[in-house]
Amino acid sequence: MEDFPLYAIRKAYKWAVRGRDKLPSLASFIGDVRLAIGTNVLTRKRLLDNLIGRY
Repeated sequence: MEDFPLYAIRKAYKWAVRGRDKLPSLASFIGDVRLAIGTNVLTRKRLLDNLIGRY
């Protein structure tokens, strides 16, 4: 979970608590975290980290 931004984990947690009678599986929760992140955010973050690491 350390690769995911905290805001996305919190958003997925809120969805899990509000939307279900029981807690989701870890795979389902990670899917919700990825949905909360948005399109290509992790790809852009890795690219920026690689660029910053070069300097």
